Order: sequence, then C-alpha cells, then structure tokens
Amino acid sequence: NANGYLAIEGYSSEYMRITSSGNVGIGTSSPTNATLHTYSNSDNNYVAKFEQDHATGWGVLIDTDGTANDPALWVKNATDTIIWAA
Repeated sequence: NANGYLAIEGYSSEYMRITSSGNVGIGTSSPTNATLHTYSNSDNNYVAKFEQDHATGWGVLIDTDGTANDPALWVKNATDTIIWAA
C-alpha cells in the first residue's frame, strides 16, 4: 500500500504485517529487530509452535554464519535477563 506495508486483517484487528523492509510481524503491527517477530498476550498459549510429523523429517534448524562468537539462540526471562544461550 502507500504506507509501505502489507497488512492481513480480519474482523476488527490486524493479524499479520509485512513491512517495506521485509520484516514480518504476527500479532504485532510493528515487527522490530527481527525478520520474523511474533507476539501474543494470551494465557495458556504458545507464541510459536513448530510441528513436524514425518518419520524421516527434521525439526528446527538455527544456523548462524557470522564471524562473532555470539550465541545462535538466546533465552530471556520477563525482566530481559539472559537465562540460557547456546
């Protein structure tokens, strides 16, 4: 659209947005600091679920190709403290 993003809406809310820079937001209209940004404030619900149901299938791959020694995966708690990194 003229604002530089594509939004998928339903009923009275926006479900997903793709920004002009290619970032995708699900549950947020302003995806930041990530190519894929998911958000949920629902109780008893996952923010993301990856399910593979094939005998010879694979799970989730997290692959980095940087030169820094930063972890590929960070786990933070509600106070933004890193509680696990690998």
